[in-house]
Amino acid sequence: MKLKKTFIATLSLMTALSTTLPSFADSSKGFTRFSGKNNYETSLLTGYTMRDTDTTPNEAINKNPARNNGSIHDYKVNSVVFANGDSFADSLSALNIVNTYNAKLILVTKDTTADEAVKLMTESIKDIHLIDHIYIIGGEKVISKDFEKACEAARIKYGGKNGVHRIWGEDRYATNYETIAYTGVKNEAVTTGENFADALSAAEFLHEKGLSLKLVNGQKPYTLRKGEVVKYTLGGPAAVKQNGGERIYGEDRYLTAIELAKRTTAPSMVLAAGTTFQDALCASNICHARNAYTILVPDNAYIPAGLSAFKNRMKNVYVVGNQNSVSDEKIDQMIGVKPHIDVNNLDVSFREQVGWNTTLFLEGGCPVSGSILDFSKIDVSNYSASKFVAIPANGDVGSGGNYYKNTVDSWYNPTRARVEITYGLY
Repeated sequence: MKLKKTFIATLSLMTALSTTLPSFADSSKGFTRFSGKNNYETSLLTGYTMRDTDTTPNEAINKNPARNNGSIHDYKVNSVVFANGDSFADSLSALNIVNTYNAKLILVTKDTTADEAVKLMTESIKDIHLIDHIYIIGGEKVISKDFEKACEAARIKYGGKNGVHRIWGEDRYATNYETIAYTGVKNEAVTTGENFADALSAAEFLHEKGLSLKLVNGQKPYTLRKGEVVKYTLGGPAAVKQNGGERIYGEDRYLTAIELAKRTTAPSMVLAAGTTFQDALCASNICHARNAYTILVPDNAYIPAGLSAFKNRMKNVYVVGNQNSVSDEKIDQMIGVKPHIDVNNLDVSFREQVGWNTTLFLEGGCPVSGSILDFSKIDVSNYSASKFVAIPANGDVGSGGNYYKNTVDSWYNPTRARVEITYGLY
């Protein structure tokens, strides 16, 4: 008789959320979180989303790929942009290169070593021998010359086609102008360069509209160089006094993000903290790879109005940043979507292997009630059955339900504090 091998998942949590969930969300889909040990590792993780397609290589894209019949999301990415994660202005300006050349954004520090540069190169590019371009935004005071030399050496070693391009100016505004001049994209959205609030969530909007982001000192009149055309102003009159094109803004950065997202066609959502800039800018990688817009998340009890406008535009939901910046509970409160947890990536207290069965024990730090367990990345090639069964703590198979391979299960038992997840031969 052919053995039937199935997965068993036992998930129990301390308490159930008392928050009433917004009715427009499909919480059965869950969300996927991208979170590293720091902002820089997180940027690398988001960049991984841009290296998993096998369609036309980057060299087949013309100089303005964002306008390539709207199909930019289908292209393999072999160009990378490095920007200093301590400089919001350089990172914002980096979007001009990222959007125009379909490149991934990786954040570094002024102290990132040459060895680390090589590691970033090899980890961020899937087919490193097909490297098209390596861009560095900012001068040598923000990203060192040694870093640049290491990138060039890695490019030569692995057979990359083009050299390292450093784009910079004497100040944030000059650097910004150099990125615009390099791309040649003269249709622009203007925003203040004195802070990051209004432009933080603009990546997908700029990308879809084919715009450069122009940074200005909003308290002073700005001038346009030959050929520049302002299509939009991002932020209210308090941020940019001079009018230009259509002005897009809300009463705060969170409502501005919603207004920008409404003007995109992307079907998926990325959530990132609105109080810092690193995670939200790195979300641009996910925006490009997964066709998503960005919604900013407050760090307090405030829930921005207008989220119901996206009830039919949450095909997939992604989160950039750790629990301290964007908590599971906050996401649940905002859009009613539960965590989407890869079983392979759980932080376990200890792991027990008995025969075919593996049990993961989690003490404290339990996922939010109703979290979705994702078994899709577990190798099931040697399992003979196509159907897997989820069984809750009380042993009632019916409440777990039957699910097919590479799908997920969502349930919880709030009577126990410890989470135990067992999978294997049953």
